[in-house]
Amino acid sequence: MINLFCFPYAGGSAYAYSSWKKGLTENVNLKLIELTGRGVRIGESLYPTMEAVINDLYDKIKNDLGEHFAFFGHSMGAIIAYELALKVSKEEGRIANHLFLSGRGFPKIKENDFKHELPEDEFKEVLMNLEGTPKEVFQNPTLSKLFLPIIRSDYRLVERYIPRKNMLQSINTEVSVLSGINDIFSNEELEKWAIITNKKCTIKYFNGGHFFINEKKEELINYINEVLEVHTI
Repeated sequence: MINLFCFPYAGGSAYAYSSWKKGLTENVNLKLIELTGRGVRIGESLYPTMEAVINDLYDKIKNDLGEHFAFFGHSMGAIIAYELALKVSKEEGRIANHLFLSGRGFPKIKENDFKHELPEDEFKEVLMNLEGTPKEVFQNPTLSKLFLPIIRSDYRLVERYIPRKNMLQSINTEVSVLSGINDIFSNEELEKWAIITNKKCTIKYFNGGHFFINEKKEELINYINEVLEVHTI
């Protein structure tokens, strides 16, 4: 048995992965991790920094890792998965069996490209172009008022995130870097993730754009099952 901890993209909640349970093999235990300000944690304040995210989630999962565990994160969640793997390694001396980094190129410091500072209409346009959120959400004043502050805050976390200086240090686990073929990240940006491990780093493409995880969900889950099979025997 292996625990698969899944971390959401900007604006997303644990619900984004809830349908995965029926597709995963019986030896993969799906662990849905909720961030503050949404879902069952909607009454909690949004995070001020990425460091606060990692510290909070570490406290949530450190006693629930089990004998074998893997992390999956999409977009913002990929950064969370990576940072949390480092935190668990440092604090617990535990190494994830596998790291799935999806929809995210290797982190780099952004300069003068802060989408979270855009006016509301321009920010909505950015989000609609990603095609991950139904347009009805932006057209409904009530839903828009609820959703936009959350995703703007998440964008701020990512865009203010400063990659660790020690990223060249190995996390000693195999890594799968997953991407839609029509996403914005170049092959070079994806391949740079290889520097975080001295073990195998696989680049895997799926048909679709940034939200290929929805478009090609079955294919993605099958891939995860195949990768984790060796740890569930």
